[in-house]
Amino acid sequence: MLAAGAIDNLPPAAGPSGSSQTIFHATDTNFESVTAGYFAASGTTLRAGRFFADHEPVPVALISESLANRLWPQEQPAAVVGRTLRQGNVTGPLILVAGVVEDVRPGAVDREFPPFIYRPQRQWASGPATLVVRTAQDSTVLAAAVRAEIRRMDPSLPIPAIRTMQEIVSASVAQRRFQMILTSLFAFFALLLGAVGVYGVVSYSVACRTRDIGLRIALGAMRRDVMRWVFSNGMQPVVIGLLAGVVGAVAIASALRSLLFGITPTDPVSFGSVVLVLLLTSGLACYLPARRAAALDPMTALRHE
Repeated sequence: MLAAGAIDNLPPAAGPSGSSQTIFHATDTNFESVTAGYFAASGTTLRAGRFFADHEPVPVALISESLANRLWPQEQPAAVVGRTLRQGNVTGPLILVAGVVEDVRPGAVDREFPPFIYRPQRQWASGPATLVVRTAQDSTVLAAAVRAEIRRMDPSLPIPAIRTMQEIVSASVAQRRFQMILTSLFAFFALLLGAVGVYGVVSYSVACRTRDIGLRIALGAMRRDVMRWVFSNGMQPVVIGLLAGVVGAVAIASALRSLLFGITPTDPVSFGSVVLVLLLTSGLACYLPARRAAALDPMTALRHE
């Protein structure tokens, strides 16, 4: 075991803490009661200041980056360390900011970072806690040892299911993952149908020009010039349609903003991939019929219906 600690509400497993109080009568903040070893066990990064110890001579707290930016918007994290705040109301005790830690998202990962204050459990305990253990060995082996140690301390203490952090995070994003897979499947089939439709229309349009291709070859046109002419006429409506489609997609993309996380509605990779697939499909639809027509004998091509 590398580290162990406890916290009221493990962020990936639940929504915002029920221990929500007001700071300065203005900022609604989530309070978490933690032990000193929680930050090492959870891998929480310290941005400035220090982690608190098991025993602190004065009331202290660690605050999240989002809360530090909200309370002192013009200050760097290092400048926030040593400031004081009051919990609840103006008559509450002064709490020293010992450090600033990275933000975490409670529950689903598509939520914004809420403000958090972490208080030492010996100074402020609000209820049942979740034990967090960091280990380099097999988690199933360690789980049995943890259960045995808890039984040794208090045989009557109920022990809930022991889960790995990967399982907890996976469960918290399960709904969004299902939505993403379903949306991706619909998008894939929509793109597939669009590519097949574009290929069929462009291929038929080029095939209808077989007589024109034969005439140009009969009049002495080079095959590369014929291919260039075919591509110019076949790709022009496709390019115009793609430009109109991209403009329309950008115009309505804001409606999808609430379903996206980590990317913008006008993600260049997504738009670029769709445009590239349709352009390649259209190019193939121009090339194959044009190559067949250009390979025909001019007299055969002129008799083509």
